[in-house]
Amino acid sequence: MEKIIKYGFQPVVNNVIHGQNDEKGKKLFKSKHVYGVVEKTNKIKTVITGKVVPQTGVSNFYDVTISVDSNRHVSNTVCTCKAGLEGKCKHICALIHYVNSPETSSSKTSLSQQWVLSAEMTKLKPIKLTVASMPESLKNTPLRKILELEEKENIVITRAESMLQMIQSKAKEVLQEKARKVVSDLFLFYIH
Repeated sequence: MEKIIKYGFQPVVNNVIHGQNDEKGKKLFKSKHVYGVVEKTNKIKTVITGKVVPQTGVSNFYDVTISVDSNRHVSNTVCTCKAGLEGKCKHICALIHYVNSPETSSSKTSLSQQWVLSAEMTKLKPIKLTVASMPESLKNTPLRKILELEEKENIVITRAESMLQMIQSKAKEVLQEKARKVVSDLFLFYIH
């Protein structure tokens, strides 16, 4: 039978990677680039897998796998990045830091609920965007059209659903007008 753990990891001993990659991996972990971590244990082995978002982009990720022995020493590592072919990259270290972190070593149900905002999020202040304050590069975008409509009609569109309803309503009106015209044209055709 296989045991699967997603939270409450027991620490592992990193006897494989040290130095610069370990420090870079720690930074990736602290930047919350590690997710989807799962530990699977059966009678023969324990394997920990996870996904690590690269430092240079957020549109893709690397698959990382760590095998540990019965003493929780790292015995084998694999990452899908170029450096991971040797099993000694910063993404592997990031996963090890994730598993060894006090944040992930306890069960999520034993922790109190917390809403966490990044430092950048707490610094953000809402701004009122107007057509006049928009950069020229956004001249022909849907956002500009929405702002123009808000200013012209003196309304505020607060949700995407509002815009969708307006578009659907306008499309319905256009279709109804086209249908009236077709019926009218057909009627006139048969009368003459």
